[in-house]
Amino acid sequence: MLTPYLKGTAKVTSSLYINSTAAPVCHICDDRQSAAVFDDGGWGSDKKLSDGTYIPNCMTGAVKYFEKGLYESSVDMTLDKMGSSLRVGIKCTSAPTAYWTMFDNFRLHFFGGAQTPNGISQTEAQSDMPLHNQAVYDLQGRRLPDANHLRKGLYIIGNKKVVK
Repeated sequence: MLTPYLKGTAKVTSSLYINSTAAPVCHICDDRQSAAVFDDGGWGSDKKLSDGTYIPNCMTGAVKYFEKGLYESSVDMTLDKMGSSLRVGIKCTSAPTAYWTMFDNFRLHFFGGAQTPNGISQTEAQSDMPLHNQAVYDLQGRRLPDANHLRKGLYIIGNKKVVK
């Protein structure tokens, strides 16, 4: 396991993707440790490699590595236009014998400028706006069926942003 990694011939066939942009997940040896992270005294204990470092050998051990902030994989992409949809996930193109992919929580970060939709220029408190017989939309432009039972949030009512 370590020899192909050190020679640069290890193949990682699992990747994170956003639409058509993909990046490989970390190889299990990327964040190997100089000391065992998990040791239950049995088969689940970390695996010691030939160079004296350790990698997780079971899902419980992998959790311990994730808790230390190890094996952070990421993919970056730029949306072509406002309103574009996102398809986010993880995929594996080939899974040879004894191949497994481990991952933890997904975090999605948006780095972009705030843009005001056309026709909406100010925000008003809900108490200033009568809701009866008015169309209410969420920020994705979907019309909501019941204006009288809205959760806390930001809505579009009468071409104005309204905070509840």
